[in-house]
Amino acid sequence: ALNIADAQEYKNRSRKANKIVMVDYMLRFNPIIMVIKALGNKGLFGELRRAAVENYAQDESLNPGHWFWDHSISGGIFVEHGVHFFDLINSFTDSQPAIVTGYAHGRSDTQQDQVVALVQYQSGLIATHYHQFSRPGYFEDTSIRLVYDLAQIDIHGWIPLSGKIKMLIKSTNIKELSKIPNLSVTASISISEAQDNSRPEGWGGNTIKAENGKVNSSGRIYEADTMLEGEFSINQNKEQIYSASLRDLMTDFIRAVEDSNYVSNITLEDGISSLAIALKASKKIQSN
Repeated sequence: ALNIADAQEYKNRSRKANKIVMVDYMLRFNPIIMVIKALGNKGLFGELRRAAVENYAQDESLNPGHWFWDHSISGGIFVEHGVHFFDLINSFTDSQPAIVTGYAHGRSDTQQDQVVALVQYQSGLIATHYHQFSRPGYFEDTSIRLVYDLAQIDIHGWIPLSGKIKMLIKSTNIKELSKIPNLSVTASISISEAQDNSRPEGWGGNTIKAENGKVNSSGRIYEADTMLEGEFSINQNKEQIYSASLRDLMTDFIRAVEDSNYVSNITLEDGISSLAIALKASKKIQSN
């Protein structure tokens, strides 16, 4: 669907026919994404404040006449590609987008190859999405940074395969992190012994306040006594994870078909929400 009216038509027809529409957003079924989301929902990381998606994709297979560049067919990068990542960030929060804006650059009048969208949610979460289709495949790279009150998580790959985490945590909750695929803790220290080097020497002492096992972040008080860093990864290649995620998506779909009480991990409403962000960002570009 390239517009909300067409997406709504799918919704109307599915209701009349008593059928389910599945949205092909396999990123929601990636093992890394699912675990980080689950731990975030439990409050382990505190409030999500910032999300940054950086995506560099190849254009070697996209000649000037390719349908990808034709917005009447693809909808543009935000609609054809960006919706996956709009939905991904949506899945990490219960808050709704409040402000959406977009910017773009084109190498020609018909090839808009760089776009960036800013999405501010009602909770205050600010997300940016940058997508570039203009480099050799050797430079393909995607990074997703999630900044919480108590953690910074960097996820690597448009099919996430690895990442890093740095966080403040209550020692009794550290066992929860074992759910992150192949997590290797590279550093762990008591907050009372940690050093805050954010300011030059002489500009003040250690600003981390961990009295009685509590820390202040974004004006909120959290329980934490340990600062740790770690790395995680999936011991499978891109094709294997892509296939597994797609199988899990189809399993979820089948379960939804067989059990009317089951709530799917991805719904048509989710798809429409991400499309709405893409269209708003695209409209802002056109009006600049």
